[in-house]
Amino acid sequence: MPSDEILNIKEVSYYLKIPVSTIYKLIQEGKIPAVKLGKHWRFMKKDIECLFVQSHSAHDRSRSEDSKENSEREGVDRVGAGLEKEG
Repeated sequence: MPSDEILNIKEVSYYLKIPVSTIYKLIQEGKIPAVKLGKHWRFMKKDIECLFVQSHSAHDRSRSEDSKENSEREGVDRVGAGLEKEG
């Protein structure tokens, strides 16, 4: 499928492997860009693909920040443990 292809809701459901009802919920929450033409929703495949790139980037940043916070917390814990031994 070319990435400039227009998909209907069933095709998006199939592509993402999630129920149509979940697609409707994601539309209402503004998490999936969509256009309503009359009674029908349409999606650009490239927009759906971009969700994965954005989500993956955000997930990587979150994991990196969590790792950094854990390292900083462990450093504080080690310092605190050293102070307790001295006192």
